[in-house]
Amino acid sequence: VTLSPPSILPTFNSIANICQDQVAPMLPTASTNTTPITGTWNPATIDTSVVGTVTYTFTPDAGQCALPNTLNVTIDAPSIVPTFNPISNICQGNPVPSLPASSADATPITGTWSPATIDSSTVGPVTYTFTPDSGQCAVITTLTVTIDSAPTAPTVTSLSVCEGSSYTFENLPVSYWTGSGGTGTEYSPNEVIVINTTTTFYAYVESGTAPNVCWDESTFTVTAIDAPVVTLDGGCEGATYLIHATVVGGEAVTYEWYDSNGVVIPNETDSTLAVSQDGTYSCAVTLTSGTMCESDEVFFTANGTLCTIQKGISPNGDGLNENFDLTGLNVNKLEIFNRYGKKVYSFSNYTDQWYGQSDNGNELPSGTYYYVIERDNVAAKSGWIYINR
Repeated sequence: VTLSPPSILPTFNSIANICQDQVAPMLPTASTNTTPITGTWNPATIDTSVVGTVTYTFTPDAGQCALPNTLNVTIDAPSIVPTFNPISNICQGNPVPSLPASSADATPITGTWSPATIDSSTVGPVTYTFTPDSGQCAVITTLTVTIDSAPTAPTVTSLSVCEGSSYTFENLPVSYWTGSGGTGTEYSPNEVIVINTTTTFYAYVESGTAPNVCWDESTFTVTAIDAPVVTLDGGCEGATYLIHATVVGGEAVTYEWYDSNGVVIPNETDSTLAVSQDGTYSCAVTLTSGTMCESDEVFFTANGTLCTIQKGISPNGDGLNENFDLTGLNVNKLEIFNRYGKKVYSFSNYTDQWYGQSDNGNELPSGTYYYVIERDNVAAKSGWIYINR
């Protein structure tokens, strides 16, 4: 029997280069010939731990008249460094973007991050590690994200002010705005404005430069309080001339009265003022609950404050009730008549000059006399007076 030497050479598909430490494919158990050749490999499995080219020998099983053959497998060192676009600084506590699922390379590298998400709770730089998925021959890389400290807006106390009065913004290193987030009208520390309506302001503070601006704000309200409105009226009530102040827009108020010279009348703090002389008086009221809001000064001209006139004089030299005293009543003219209607005395710009004498200086006898008092802007007043000697 003549034995023929083996003549069939097993053929195999080449295996693409494998990255170091990546999972390798299994070596084929049969060749790619038309009639597959089976056999064993030495080494039996691909080792990816060592960089370089390794020759694997295929030995056909017996009885197939096939020759041994080899297959070279190359293990490559990882060489691709995944690249990522930088992430801008993030303000502490602010929302954060997601870490990218793949790199920014022309052929994106996919992988996983550790930690998996950005944490903005702690100030400072944080390093996130990217591990490429297998089979990409890419190296592990990192991305640093910096968390900036956020400023804290100061607390500004809300308050009430009188409508139309001034308000000064606190002298703090912040800006004040009429809108949230630094919008609307801006006001500077120590700026003075007039408050006509109740307004909410935002104390806004920021740090950093665009686009990495961190900010915070607090709100406060300046309430405009309507000033109380006072009206005055007056007249004789019995023997006394009274001026009354009526207030609208405030129950708890204090009163301040002024005389015709604009001087405060001491110890007059009630809503009613008793006056004994004609003139222009004024009053202002101030809220005493909450905001010290003061009304406008209101004026009232009192004429005819002579509500009662003495009924007699006794010019007997004892110093008591000697004269017909109309001092302070701004009398333009006083006329005295006897009981027969004859004028016996007259005096212009009168104060207290009559003590029972006639125009020629003679003493008038005891008895009842009649007077007429003339004053500006007031109806003439008449009555009787008795001389008792």
